[in-house]
Amino acid sequence: MTDRIDGDLAFGWDTCQSVKSVDESVWRIGEHRNRARQAHANTARVMALKWACIAALLSMAALGTHGAAYQLAVRTLITTSALFLVFRAVPDRKYLSAAMFFAIAVLYNPAPALFSFSGFWPLLVALGSVALFAASLVMTGPTHLESIQMLGRKS
Repeated sequence: MTDRIDGDLAFGWDTCQSVKSVDESVWRIGEHRNRARQAHANTARVMALKWACIAALLSMAALGTHGAAYQLAVRTLITTSALFLVFRAVPDRKYLSAAMFFAIAVLYNPAPALFSFSGFWPLLVALGSVALFAASLVMTGPTHLESIQMLGRKS
């Protein structure tokens, strides 16, 4: 007596092959959907980081000399955020953004503090940095939500 699998192979049927191809296509669709979701989540995290830098710069510009106790924390936040954005911009070949964020990182480096947040010129530098972060928010392209919707998930 032969097994059903041997009998199917004898007649040229391969039910495992058809199930395998369906499983692989479902797997690929799931992978594509997960990649699209991760890209959307990464974009949202980067935008939140930029908004946090804008809020920190505006608060330090508004506080002036009263915020002297927080200058080291704000400088560290701005420098690390700017360097993170440099490392994200270079692989994407956005060299202008990378140069802009590198200049911000050098300017706000906490080790050799180039300026304090009190006075007229530092206020202009802080507002100029806010403008650069806001410009980078505008330059951030739309996320690929339509690819998630195309795969059957309507949001």
